[in-house]
Amino acid sequence: MEKMTIYEISKLTPINEVDIDKALSIAKSIKNGTFKGPAILFHEPNNAAITGSHRIEAAKILVSIDEDYNNEFGYSEIEMDVIDVTEYIEDYCEEENCSFEQIPFDSLRDIFEDTDIEDEVKKNEEW
Repeated sequence: MEKMTIYEISKLTPINEVDIDKALSIAKSIKNGTFKGPAILFHEPNNAAITGSHRIEAAKILVSIDEDYNNEFGYSEIEMDVIDVTEYIEDYCEEENCSFEQIPFDSLRDIFEDTDIEDEVKKNEEW
């Protein structure tokens, strides 16, 4: 597991649609220091977030508040857990003879079951 700042997270590309009200609620809880959530799973070659679309949108909201992203609001110091799942995605694509764009990401079980990160991935609602 790695860490990314809110700014770095705001640069990821979500693959799922976002409910803006949920993203705003998450942005408020991040700003207040009360947000708790599972690690964001991302695919590094595509800069794509497999999970965490609402957290990414919340990060974008926070970054837009302070364009220079200075420490006045503390956002540049806030970090979240992330997991680069590139290896698992590439293994799945090889086994299923598919491309990244063809993966059905609505269920992560097929990709991550019986892997060393299965327990972490199960914390996501897409499991």
